[in-house]
Amino acid sequence: MGAGRFADIFNIAFRIPNFLRDMLAENVMQTAFVPNYVKALEKKEDPEHFLNLIFTIFLFVSLLIAILGITFSKQIVLITAYGFTSIPEKFGKTVEVTRITFPYLILVSLSALFQAILNSKNEFFHPALSPALFDLGIIIIIIVSKYFLPQGEYATILGYSVLFGGLLQLLYLSQRLKVYKVLPKITFNFRHPYLKDFGKLLIPVFISVGFSKIAPFINTLIATFLKEGSVSYLTYAYRIMQVPVGLFAVGLQTVSMPSFSRLVAKNSEMREALWKSFFYAVFLTLPSSIFIIFYSGEIVQVLFQRGAFTPMDTLQTAQALIFYTPHVFAIGTSKIFLNYYFSRGEIKIPNVSVILGTIVNIAIALTLSRIMDFPALALAVSAGTLIQSLFLTAMVSINNPILPEYLWKLVKVIIASTISLLPCYFLFTRNPFARLTIGFVAYTSMFLLIAYLWNFLPEIKGIKKSDEENLK
Repeated sequence: MGAGRFADIFNIAFRIPNFLRDMLAENVMQTAFVPNYVKALEKKEDPEHFLNLIFTIFLFVSLLIAILGITFSKQIVLITAYGFTSIPEKFGKTVEVTRITFPYLILVSLSALFQAILNSKNEFFHPALSPALFDLGIIIIIIVSKYFLPQGEYATILGYSVLFGGLLQLLYLSQRLKVYKVLPKITFNFRHPYLKDFGKLLIPVFISVGFSKIAPFINTLIATFLKEGSVSYLTYAYRIMQVPVGLFAVGLQTVSMPSFSRLVAKNSEMREALWKSFFYAVFLTLPSSIFIIFYSGEIVQVLFQRGAFTPMDTLQTAQALIFYTPHVFAIGTSKIFLNYYFSRGEIKIPNVSVILGTIVNIAIALTLSRIMDFPALALAVSAGTLIQSLFLTAMVSINNPILPEYLWKLVKVIIASTISLLPCYFLFTRNPFARLTIGFVAYTSMFLLIAYLWNFLPEIKGIKKSDEENLK
């Protein structure tokens, strides 16, 4: 499908329900559901009924939104991709694929709830593995359709593949819940002591997440007015950038929220756990960000450059990836601090941080897109997240200043991450796969060796043990 018209159609169509997934499912589950569900489990205050309440609410809310989305798909695409109206065929196809993908919201909302339940019970492997089932479903449909359907229908088939992948993920998580003998049921008894606390967090989280998604929508709208393929270049780069975000930033967010929530429920000191988690985030995200920037061209070339995806597409996508990558480090640290505040039921500072980041994002996107074209939109995302991270770090440090040992370790990570690039400058091979593979091994080995010799690698084990103790 390359980075042309059909890729733009699918990326826009899938981005709309994806936005609602972020707003309704994943962020709400981690920030509003997990702290209250953990509290109910710890204090044995009818956690099963609380779970059934949230299941009922999200099932019917996601169903309603999906119906509205299908009904008003044309109006939604008109708002989010107005630039497509200059090509009626492209606009019409985008509306069609949007209608197909909207039911995915129901599947992913329930999947997010099931993941949160398993995380609350200290199970992280299977929830983290479940998105692979979603990807597998898409791959299966794509492979089958390649031999039986014309190229003009690829965008439509991709829409159906999203539903198939979402169903596989949901079924897999459902089976994992049976291990714990947990099976959410519909209930209309809306009485529970923590439902009010859930609501108090829910509304600010909706506002916070909703506001943070204004910038991506504006970025998408701007991209539809830029040269054809801009949406796809940004989307491909964004997907690559999401790999370390999903592995490290979201992984740390998922593990730290139940841990922080238990510390709050027990009125325990959080400073040590907070800065250990922050150091862990920097240790994982900073080196990976530097590596991705250095090897951006090779990464895109190895992953995508074949068939309709040309060398020029590789160059353009790599440009976007370079500007997107600082977001990995920034979002990794931001999520730790956001979890700290949400686990304590505090929402003012998180909301202010989101507003600041969004303002910076929109300002850069509107002003620099005329000069830099689509790379400015990737830069805007990274700049906004960096501002948010800096603000949260400053606010947290007022009452919880960083421990000196972790400050020194952060300095070590910064130095080691930079020095580890030295071997990569002396790799001479024209094969991009070999260059990327050898570079990855050289960079990772160098970084881990420096970490070991400089005595900040063993802290990873310490963090793991501490986290396990907190989660017991």
